[in-house]
Amino acid sequence: MQAKGSGETIRVNSFYSSRKKQDGLVCEKDPENQRLSAWNCSIILLSCCYGTDPYFLGGGMDCGFGFVLFLLVLVYVLGVLSYFVMMKCWIYGVSYSYKTMWEVSIGHYFSFLPDFCILLQFLCWTMYYFDEAYNMLLDILPYFFDDVPSWAQSKWFITYGITSVTSLNICFRRELNDFLDISYINIIALVIPTIFNVWKFFEKYAHHEFEILPNIIWPISNWKKIVAFISYAAGVFTDNILVEHIVMFMNNPTYKRVTQMYQWSMFAGFAFIMVNALIGVFMYSHSTYYVNYLFYYDPREPGIIVAKIACYIYIITTTYLFQWFEARHLAQIFSKTWKLSQWRQIWWIPHVASCLVIILLNAACHYMVSTALLWANLFGMGGFLTLYFVLPPICFLILYRNDKGNSIWVIISIVMLIIGVLSLGYCLIMNFITLLARDNPMGFE
Repeated sequence: MQAKGSGETIRVNSFYSSRKKQDGLVCEKDPENQRLSAWNCSIILLSCCYGTDPYFLGGGMDCGFGFVLFLLVLVYVLGVLSYFVMMKCWIYGVSYSYKTMWEVSIGHYFSFLPDFCILLQFLCWTMYYFDEAYNMLLDILPYFFDDVPSWAQSKWFITYGITSVTSLNICFRRELNDFLDISYINIIALVIPTIFNVWKFFEKYAHHEFEILPNIIWPISNWKKIVAFISYAAGVFTDNILVEHIVMFMNNPTYKRVTQMYQWSMFAGFAFIMVNALIGVFMYSHSTYYVNYLFYYDPREPGIIVAKIACYIYIITTTYLFQWFEARHLAQIFSKTWKLSQWRQIWWIPHVASCLVIILLNAACHYMVSTALLWANLFGMGGFLTLYFVLPPICFLILYRNDKGNSIWVIISIVMLIIGVLSLGYCLIMNFITLLARDNPMGFE
């Protein structure tokens, strides 16, 4: 079997098999890439969890708590299965990416679409994170200044003077492994508010007048919001896109080590997000996507300022990581799949140019009308549903549909493809209709 793409012919059968050996390498290492341990790679992968979402995710659980919780666990399991299907499509000896998967399974036509979808997906998050960084810093300043100057509270100063200027550090980070220091800061900044929330929950629970059940809504309602929320959660829980970057500098990236690293970071991210989301529901009946529930605490609550500062650091450092991904995939749209060997001497030219474009684009999006952002969110949602639940099973079925030894994975791929196509179609159609009618995304009435 052959697949054409990027001006070259890939001979698949010569080095390709779905039956991965546990000690088999999944990546052709570049000798000049830094080598990091599996632990450090896990930290980087975990730090790429979605920044503000631990404090927003509870906003979708007012449509039937038990049912939605079941669907969230199901989405997490589907994300893990998507990883295994993707890894079975991994081609050793080729610079792996979703673009490669597209070229192998579909062809070189429109092979820029995977990178474009990844760009849109991360852009949707960072647009909101710029706004959340502004809101959080605006809330923090009065703790330190009795009379905050108007210029220090202006959206322009915080967006361009602080968030955008500090984001320039991504221009000097050649590869994802250069974010190891920021990743550790990011994880610490995630742990601090989590500890604070758990502490406050048990402190409140110890009082006899506090009850959890009145804050939980059990009846199932608003199917449009449920579908929108689950599609949104699919993007929050899944880090499959990042694996192609991590393996490039992981020490001894065997199939077993990469899988263990992925599963650990995936579960840890899921646990952090769910713990914070459930506490938001139990304490405040959190039922909105738009308000970080840290704002529900009494501003004079002991320790809340520490939690808010840590949350701000978590948001801003996550934004750095995501903007780097956006810049990398923006560059790849206009070139072949990124190979460091092709940019030995002038790597900084496309990298810095794309980083500056992304930083300015995110800052400008902060001033756009909400309709433009909602349309970007529509296509971003379509992008990650396609990459997680449509493209991997298509690739697997094309390559192994006649392989009797893969019957279980063929069935899993078919089920995943059906779920992905139905979710993608429903979300795109309903969001499109709703946006045209009322300029509100599905489920956000």
